[in-house]
Amino acid sequence: MTSILLVINLFLIISSTFLFLRFVRNVAFILPNVFLLIYFFIVPLSYSITGFSMYGNSYSDNVVEAYLFSGSLFIFFYSLAFSFFQKCTFGGKVTNLFKLFLESPLKLNVNLFFLILGWFLISYFIGVARTGSLLYLFTSSNAFAEMMALANGKYFLIFMTSGLVYGLLVLIMRKLNDEISFNKVLLFTLILSFFHFYFSTPATRTWFLLLMLSITFYFYGDIKKLSFKKIIYISVSAIVMLPLLVILNFIRQGMSIASASLEINKIMLNFAQFENALILIDKINFDLDFTYFKFLFASISPLSIVPSAILPFQKPRADKEAYLTENIFGDAIDLNFYQEGSTLTYTMPISGYADFGYLGVILTALLFGVTLAFFLKLFRKVGNLKLLIIYLALFSSTAIRFGYEGLISVFYAFLLMYFIQYLFFNLISSFVNIRRA
Repeated sequence: MTSILLVINLFLIISSTFLFLRFVRNVAFILPNVFLLIYFFIVPLSYSITGFSMYGNSYSDNVVEAYLFSGSLFIFFYSLAFSFFQKCTFGGKVTNLFKLFLESPLKLNVNLFFLILGWFLISYFIGVARTGSLLYLFTSSNAFAEMMALANGKYFLIFMTSGLVYGLLVLIMRKLNDEISFNKVLLFTLILSFFHFYFSTPATRTWFLLLMLSITFYFYGDIKKLSFKKIIYISVSAIVMLPLLVILNFIRQGMSIASASLEINKIMLNFAQFENALILIDKINFDLDFTYFKFLFASISPLSIVPSAILPFQKPRADKEAYLTENIFGDAIDLNFYQEGSTLTYTMPISGYADFGYLGVILTALLFGVTLAFFLKLFRKVGNLKLLIIYLALFSSTAIRFGYEGLISVFYAFLLMYFIQYLFFNLISSFVNIRRA
């Protein structure tokens, strides 16, 4: 049965990709299928052939088949939802409103230099709020420890730190208005990325890889003009630059190079979601209750990212992966053994399975397909803002690793931070124009 499900998954992924090629013109929108191919065909195929387990475990055929069948359901229903929603006229007014909202920062009548200065200032102010020190740029600190210290009630500061990348995207898109070359945009991005690392010390470096790929797909991602040479070039460049930036970030925090090397190893070799998912399914089959969509429904509400400091009745943000990890392993997890650290991820289909079995997988797939189709509708309506939409599409692809709740939370945080940074940019613009007058 395992072999049959593997063949079905491969067939569904290939069929889905050819179906999408009828609608999309940029390769960024078919990357979710690459992640699905990795997690629901290549990795399980390798396991079925070699029996090799990163954790030294063995899993029953029923568990592996449940995993593969969940993947089959997810691929089918997400492809169905994506194809249907992007063809229907429903949602046209919503996408037009989003277009106007997203274009606003690009229409500000102010020099790019002042926008960069404004971005530095808001990055600094958020850093001060996060660390509680006006001199945090000149002191060493542990970014992970800071994040954990903010977990109770002030986790929104972590979202704001991560959301600064959208201001960075605005600056890059303003630069694109000058119709400069790919190499100049790349250099401009690398310089800004270095300052983002220094000012913000973000907890994850995924945004950097996505940013590099977004620029590549913006210039060379048209399926009719696809340049695999350029994609390989920028991918290699991003992979080479990433360790350097991680090391610089760890030096900035006063941590050892050995710690940076360990972090780089986690980034490069993290394909543990397959086995994490098998452990989760096995646990659900025995004594772990379903979550019954409580995390999914909570994350869909825009109120999910409103800080409890602003709305006292708002509960602190719940993390589904943390909840599942705690219920599987208890209070203690061996951080040296399980590669991802204190919270494991389980892939989006199996995260849906944890809600209510196969029904949860189907609902998650439908929501993901609609979300990706919405991004495609926006992509067709915007000019230089296509870089931003490509970035969101690529992030949607990486969300296959964890779950829909994380994707929608990040999307809401993006809207919030994009608006906050627009207000700040607008303030800078008004101040500059008053000085000119």
